[in-house]
Amino acid sequence: MKRRIVLFWFLLSIFLVMPNQIRSVNAVSIMGNGTGGVYINIDNSVNSHYRSRNIVAYGPSSCTWFVVSRTEELTNININTVWGPTRMASYHPFNGNGFVYSSNKDALPTSGKAVAIYSNHVRIIEKVEGNNVLISEGGSTYYSDANHGYCVIRWMSKDDVKNKDGGLLGYIYFPNATSNQVPVGHIDRFYGSENPNYGAANGMIHMVGYAFDYDDTSQDLELHVYVGGAAGSGAGLYRVKCNHVLNEGVVSMHGDVGDHHGCVLAIPVSERGTKDVYVYAIDIGDTFTENPMIGHGTVTITDDGHTPRGEIYSVENKDNGTIRIRGWAYDPDTPGEGIKLHVYVGGKPGTGASHYEVQTSTPSNEYNYEFDFLIPVQERGEKDVYVYALDKGNPFTTNPVIGYGWVNITKTAKSPNGYIEKIEGSDNGTIYIQGWTWDPDDITQDLMLHVYVGGAAGIGAGPYRVQSNHIRCDLAIPKDMCDAVVDKHGNVGNYHGFDLRIPVNETGTNDVYVYAIDVGTPSKDNTMLRHEIVKISAYYPNSISLNKTQLNLPSGTSETLSVNYFPSGAEIKTAWWSSSNTEVATVTNGVVTAKGLGTAVITATAYGNSDATATCTVTVTEPAPACKKPGDFTGDGEITGKDLMRLQRYLVDKNTPMSCSGDVNGDGSVTGKDLMRLQRYLVDKTTILY
Repeated sequence: MKRRIVLFWFLLSIFLVMPNQIRSVNAVSIMGNGTGGVYINIDNSVNSHYRSRNIVAYGPSSCTWFVVSRTEELTNININTVWGPTRMASYHPFNGNGFVYSSNKDALPTSGKAVAIYSNHVRIIEKVEGNNVLISEGGSTYYSDANHGYCVIRWMSKDDVKNKDGGLLGYIYFPNATSNQVPVGHIDRFYGSENPNYGAANGMIHMVGYAFDYDDTSQDLELHVYVGGAAGSGAGLYRVKCNHVLNEGVVSMHGDVGDHHGCVLAIPVSERGTKDVYVYAIDIGDTFTENPMIGHGTVTITDDGHTPRGEIYSVENKDNGTIRIRGWAYDPDTPGEGIKLHVYVGGKPGTGASHYEVQTSTPSNEYNYEFDFLIPVQERGEKDVYVYALDKGNPFTTNPVIGYGWVNITKTAKSPNGYIEKIEGSDNGTIYIQGWTWDPDDITQDLMLHVYVGGAAGIGAGPYRVQSNHIRCDLAIPKDMCDAVVDKHGNVGNYHGFDLRIPVNETGTNDVYVYAIDVGTPSKDNTMLRHEIVKISAYYPNSISLNKTQLNLPSGTSETLSVNYFPSGAEIKTAWWSSSNTEVATVTNGVVTAKGLGTAVITATAYGNSDATATCTVTVTEPAPACKKPGDFTGDGEITGKDLMRLQRYLVDKNTPMSCSGDVNGDGSVTGKDLMRLQRYLVDKTTILY
């Protein structure tokens, strides 16, 4: 008997030391198994996998372990990391496995399964029937016991699902198990003609809100708008889609559903007068379709037949001090023309908001009135954006707002981007460069390039300045390469390509560096796009210049023009000469001879390159009077202050006519010394003039 008592206390001590492990191993059923047709085998291989970790799989506080085991049992996805309920809501371990998290407490899955997360509990949503929700859960000490692993299957009301256990935080929907959920959305505001800031007298209804369907958040949800009554009443039906950018408040409320489920709509309607408007979100689920009403309002609709119409699809921040606005607009009075838009950033007109004006293009046909603008703005931070269409034809001008958006405008100085496809030298003193470049700080600008030949920037080489403003897809490169650049870098515009032929003065083997010049602030960061060693040769010059572009000659005189050849290393340095009027001036090997009064253009053309030309305009004047005595530069027979002034002008402008040589000191040149000799002569008359 004593041995039996000792054995009893020994076994009891084992139970006291490891109660949960033994209960877990012995648990062969779940409280409520079979309820609602749901059966769970808590001792199957999936759940045993978790017990093998020497952690209690099912116990008084094992709700998380139950959810992880049940999830793997339902999806065959092995979730290796187990988290507490609160951390599941903020950073659950199911990311990357097809699970979707939502903080929308009303988004119960109508088919399929999900995890309901609370501040201190988690449970499985097995099914929803009307107002009743079938759940399974572990750690349920109130509803179950050790013999059932503290696990239970039971019914709850929808209100209890949201409010029990510290309040619902959100749902994690299972992969391929979230179909046929009811769409989510709300129309916040309706406007008809009664609001002059939204669609006055233009036969349009304006709405602002959001809508999406958890069944497929990648889709733009369709809305059915009934004007004049609810669905089924015979009221007019208009179909639109929500594809505008959501504001951050909606995103934070409903989780990661994408940011293009906003509704900022302007709907032309045929009804007039005061009308009830009902808006329904159209379910994209495959069974048991439910299209909830997400908005109801009363508006007054009028139309004078002249007021412009339009709609803004989206207002987006491009993170470079630029906003992008997409939509359509036209004026019924001038339907075949573009229309001006006024964009107010920071508020409505009259509030001090900044104003920007843009012009839509001429429509390509009677249906295409769409526009897509990138507008650089000065504002930064969170801003309201209002877009107004300007009336062109109505003498009593009404400029209706056609849309509204909310953006957080940012701008950080970013380095230019780009790609050089080739840098090649040539045998005509030219470098060929082809590629792309743009600056994220302002993609509307044609970016400047600096090309250095002979070394990198800062060592005395170059630069040659050029711009990237070609339509890149028109260049002779494979189109798939062009498309790849556009796809990689997004909507940066077409005019950022270059296909350059740069005449340079250097010849021989040279290092060539190409830099994209930053347009951002506050600091400049000029990106080096590529460095290449190329050979540049020039048999013929690629350009020339003359030492003078203007020349005044008295009739009967001559002057020689000289030619500068580029590159200076060109092997052939010979020019052909011609005169536009040989009766005024002739030219031979650069020597220009004045013949008759008038103007002639002297042209030099490089031998071997007819594109390399330079000109000088020659004006032929009356011949200078004959020299009567040394120092008589005016030719009037006397030496006076007039001659001194004529010599002064000659020293400044060698084209000043002189009746005789200004070399009055006899040293063979005309300088300031001659001016001083003439001054002395005018004082004492005894100074010798040669």
